[in-house]
Formats: sequence, C-alpha cells, structure tokens
Amino acid sequence: MTKHFLLALLALIGASAAFIHQKKTESGPMPPQSNPNVDNDFDGKIRKPWDQIAALERPTEDAGLSDATCNLAGIISASGNTLVDLVKSATSDCVNKLFDVVGSDASYACNEADMNSIGNAFYAATSSYDPTRPENTKELLPVTMYLRACYFVQTNQPQTIGNYSSNLLNLVKYGLDNFFNRPNLESTKADHYVIARQIISLISNAFYGAPEKEYFTYVDRLSKLFTKLTYGYNFQSSVFVLSYDQADVIYAIYDIFSRTHNKEGAKEYYCQHNEVPWSLNVFMDWHGDLVGTKNEWILRNTGGEMARFLKYDCLYSQVSGYVKSQLSKHSTSAGEKVWAVMANSVDQNDKKNCASYGVCDFKVNLEKKILPITRTCPKTYVDTFIVRAQAMSSTELDEVCTRLKAQETHFHNLVKDNWTPVVPDTNDKIEVVIFDNTEQYKFYAWLLFDIDTDNGGMYIEGDPSQPGNVARYYCFERPLRGGKFNVWNLEHEFNHYLDGRYNMKGNFYDTNKPMSVWWGEGFAEYAANKEDYPSMVDDCKRKQYTLSTIFNNDYSSGTTRVYHYGYLAARFMFERHRSEVDTILNFFRAGKQAEYQSWMNGIVNLYDNEFSSWCTCIANGKPCP
Repeated sequence: MTKHFLLALLALIGASAAFIHQKKTESGPMPPQSNPNVDNDFDGKIRKPWDQIAALERPTEDAGLSDATCNLAGIISASGNTLVDLVKSATSDCVNKLFDVVGSDASYACNEADMNSIGNAFYAATSSYDPTRPENTKELLPVTMYLRACYFVQTNQPQTIGNYSSNLLNLVKYGLDNFFNRPNLESTKADHYVIARQIISLISNAFYGAPEKEYFTYVDRLSKLFTKLTYGYNFQSSVFVLSYDQADVIYAIYDIFSRTHNKEGAKEYYCQHNEVPWSLNVFMDWHGDLVGTKNEWILRNTGGEMARFLKYDCLYSQVSGYVKSQLSKHSTSAGEKVWAVMANSVDQNDKKNCASYGVCDFKVNLEKKILPITRTCPKTYVDTFIVRAQAMSSTELDEVCTRLKAQETHFHNLVKDNWTPVVPDTNDKIEVVIFDNTEQYKFYAWLLFDIDTDNGGMYIEGDPSQPGNVARYYCFERPLRGGKFNVWNLEHEFNHYLDGRYNMKGNFYDTNKPMSVWWGEGFAEYAANKEDYPSMVDDCKRKQYTLSTIFNNDYSSGTTRVYHYGYLAARFMFERHRSEVDTILNFFRAGKQAEYQSWMNGIVNLYDNEFSSWCTCIANGKPCP
C-alpha cells in the first residue's frame, strides 16, 4: 500500500487544523484532526452519516457551575431510584461527562438495568412535558442526555457493555412518541430548544444499532416539525442569530434527514412519503431573505439536502423541478454559495443530467474564480513551493515564500537529514492553497476540494510514490494583533509535509502506531514554534502529564496533551537526548515501526523525573543545568 493517507486529530468539541495524508477510505477509520485553533461555526459543518453522534458541541447554560456540584462518581455507581434522582438533579454538563466513560465505569453506568430506570424516567417526563413551560420538566434534559451518552458508549464499547435488548429501545420509543405527540413543539422558549435538540439527537443514538428500517419511524414527524419551524422561527431575529440552541434544533433535524439516505429501505420509504423534499423546498421559498445574512448556512444546507432526493426515480420529476427553480433564484453573486451547494449536490446525485441544471464543470470554473493568484516561490535546494491564493498582495506572497524557505532550512538543520527524502517519495512540489479568511476556507475548501474544514487547516499528501504527485496544504489568512498579515498554522502544517517527505517511510497506517503521535504532532509544534511556545510556561507549571504519558499519546488524548505537552516532549528530547532522537529518526526513515515501538518500550519510563525537573526550569524561565 502506498503512502497516501491522512493524519489529523478528531475533535468532538471545537475546531482544528489537520495533517492529512489521504481522505477517508473504506479500508480505514475516519482520520483525526489537529491543532485546534479556530472557533467552530455552522458555515463549516459537514454531516458524516457514518459517525455516531457524540456529546454536546458547546457548553450548555449551566456550564459555569462548579464541578463540585457534579457527582459523576455517584451517578456511575448508583442504580434504581437513587440513580434516577441523581440524574434528575444533575446539570446537563455533568451528565455530558458520561460520553467519556470507559471500562468498568462504562459497565456500571450504562448497563441495561440502569438504562431501563432512566428510560422509565424519560417516559414519565415526556408524558407531562409542555414546550411552552419547559422549566416545569427540568429533569427531561439530563435524563435524555444520559440515554444519549450510554447509547454512544455502548456503540463504541460493545464488549464492555454488551448488546441492549429491543425492550429498551421500545421503552425509549414510547418516550419519543410522547414528546412528538405534545402540542406546541414549535414553541420558541429557550429551554425548549435545548431539550428538543437533545431528543432529536437521541433518535440517532438509540437507533444506531437497530434494524435500519426503524430509523424512518420519526422522519415524517420531523418533517412536520420542520415545516412548523419554517413558519414559526424568525431566522433573522437577534434571538436566533445569538442562540446556538435554536440553530442546533435545525441542524439536528437535517442530520436525521441526511442519515436516512444511507439506510436500508430509504427508497421504499421516500417513494411513499415525499414530505421531506416538499418541506425543504417550502423553507427555501419562505426564507430566501437569508442570503447574505449570518444564517445563510441554513439556506445552503436546505438546498443541499433537497437535492439529495434526486437519487430517487420516484421523486425525480418533483425534486428536479424544485432544484432547477431554486438554482435559478440563487444564480446571482449574492446567492452564489447557496447555488454552489445545490450544484455540488446535483453533481453527486444527478451528474449525468448536469447540463439540464447548468452546473456541468462548475467546480473547475469556480476554482478559477476563487483562487485566481498563483506564485511559484524561488526554487529551493530540493523542493518547489507553489502558492495559490484567493486575495493576496505581492508583498504578502513574498512573505509566505520567505516563511516557507526559513522553515525548510530550520527543519533540515534540526533533523540532520542531508536534505535526502525517504524512498519512495517523489513529493518535490507542494501547493499551499490560501483562502482569504476562516469563513472562505470553511466553505470553499470543503466545496472545491472535498475536505473536512471544521479545523484550522489541512495537509493532503496524496500518493508520493507516484511521479508527478503534488502535495497540498489548505489554509487561510488570519491577521495577528494589530491587523498584521498572517497565514494561520503555516509552519506547523508545512512541517508535516517535510516530516512525511524526509522522515516517515510508509503510509498512514504504517506510521500511525502506538507512541507515534507525540512525535507527529509534538515535533510539528516544536519545529514550527522553536523555543517560543505560547503555553509552555503555564503547561510546565501545571505538569499535568508525565513524559511517559505523553509518549503514549494518541489522537483521542485531547488538545492539551497532544499539542501542548507534545511540544514539550519533543523539545525535551531534542535538547536533552539528541542521540535518542537520531535513533528514533533512523527507525522512522527505514520504516521499522515494530522495532521503534520495542525500543520505545525500553525507554518510555526512563526520563519522567528529568522531564519534570526540566519543566521546572521552563516554568521559571531559567536554563537547565
């Protein structure tokens, strides 16, 4: 298998930058993302129907309460009525922590008997729930989140939890039926938005491992609810713009709609129920004034969802008419992004008839329009750097070329590789694709290059064993304080290119082994930031992790451990144990991962005390003897 894979850190909360060797393939897991330095926004949200829905994407209204109020250990160990009482009185952020339980904690918290206890509480709460007075049923939110969390945990740890019975699913369905039968579900009460979002997401969690046809049980009800919200929500009001919770309700409904297309029985169901595409088209007709506003993302997603239904022959005449009409309405420059999302969905679902929509080759034409600037940096010793940009001055282009050249020289001096690539690696060119800002990157990098953009940048290596292959790094401008020009994460991601070309032999699955992440991300941070890392003093004062713990980082270890402490580990090894670094590089360049792991097992615990003392020096701003 060739070196054609991706490397990055999956972030369930927040956004990130990503080192990529290859897009997701059927042969491997969804790769992680890296370096989370950008606040997430709905403009960049991309649904992944193969993923289980995880925890809250952002803190809830009680996030400011002290952790001292969270008796998570008590919840994990309790059962029966005691468990129900603890969960009912817990904050949503406390219950949210259950998404992270593993091992014995998972088996104690999420066994079926306890799930039945919480399921009964869920049924009781939904029976009396009034969307216009959600404060009267406050317990509904934490019990819903408990169910969501344990379904998520069971899906990811089936050997620990075991399989849930159909009786539990039926109990949850009774509660869901209660909720969707309640009047006034379109209520605009703020607490209702939070509850509704969680209950809609519970559908995905609870039905994840159920027979796929079960998934369609609530599609019709969600379609009707969506239509009510179409008429009832003011999507341009200050309340909606400022309320993530309102937006989350819409997003949760779209998530269910999009997941259905991958389920068995989708065609059979939708040929008998055409309400969903109809409701989506009604929304677009009703809320065309969202173009150019902060909430235009809703209109874009609506058009994209609607065009998915082109795949069904039984709906083709109806849906193609909707799509052509909406494409015509949004063909002006003001509605370009709405048009582009719909064109992209047509490309995926009705490509053979693209001419009838006027969208053939739209990506080629749009890419030329969005990225009109190309600059080849002055030739370096070995490699060629090509900058493609949305909007940059000649001076700014010069600065990027200067930074790339400086980082290249620093890298080679650091790793002492004699500027000699690993074999085979023909990646002697890299394109650095720079968008004008975060929003432009999130939209156009996703649309034009089919990459995940809930992050701070992404590197795609391609297949370096193939002659003519060109690696690419997608990034964006983000000014420094005072408005000074800057390209975000430029050196960090560029270091991934250099590391992959000159240090790491093999593909992602060859190199992404135990005790490799501390190097991949920690070294990228160290090489990019040198001895000037923003959080190093505070991290060394806290000393959250030992060196042996950092050596065992993986892409689920969290931002602080992977990047901040990864930086410290890499810097420590270069400063205090250079000969060991050379040994590590010799293993990597020869593709000897098994030998590397065996050697690391022999040293993993040797330097914990020295690392701690070294960190004290960093914290005190003094050189270590």
